[in-house]
Amino acid sequence: MIVRILGHDFEVVEVPEGHPQLENSWGSFNHDEQLIYIQEGLAPTVAKETLFHEILHGVDNMVVSDGLAERDIFRLSVVLYATLLDNPMIRNYLFGG
Repeated sequence: MIVRILGHDFEVVEVPEGHPQLENSWGSFNHDEQLIYIQEGLAPTVAKETLFHEILHGVDNMVVSDGLAERDIFRLSVVLYATLLDNPMIRNYLFGG
């Protein structure tokens, strides 16, 4: 799968648990290689939320000079993902459908 973040394409790659790119987490964003790593075998909802989290890291990496703290990325990703998931009318309004 390819994810476009601010005009740049990033390949999403599933890797096994313990892969060095995961750094003891479920996902990782690598701007230089234009890759997003997601641990394989995660529950579908966890994998989707993890991808959303890594996309926010990508946005943060490209537009915030000082960078957001991991805890802030985590909070934002959980709240935004849950809000979009729980409110299909908002998704439809924002993205059509």
